[in-house]
Amino acid sequence: MRKKTVLIVFAILAFGVMGTILSTFIERSEYLGNSFPFGLTKVSYGFPLAWRGYSYWVLMQPILVAPFPDWFSLESLLLDAVFWFGISFFVNIAATQSDKVLRKTRAPMI
Repeated sequence: MRKKTVLIVFAILAFGVMGTILSTFIERSEYLGNSFPFGLTKVSYGFPLAWRGYSYWVLMQPILVAPFPDWFSLESLLLDAVFWFGISFFVNIAATQSDKVLRKTRAPMI
């Protein structure tokens, strides 16, 4: 294998893993409705798919009443990773192709 190909594959893997790890820090919170005096709030992490999170009941004031157990979805995590690897793949291929075009059209130095 050529050195450039190995570097491209390594960059795709590195950026895909990094994107998946960084998506863990994206938090979405949604209020699912209320039945007086309680309301259910769902907090989830991951982008574009939520693959980790928890839910809890709140009183009308924002105090924690009864947390539900944390949840985790392996399927959503794997699809999230595929998304980030795909984004990384297309960005690396576009960068490689634009580098080829720039090298072809660049005027020679005299």
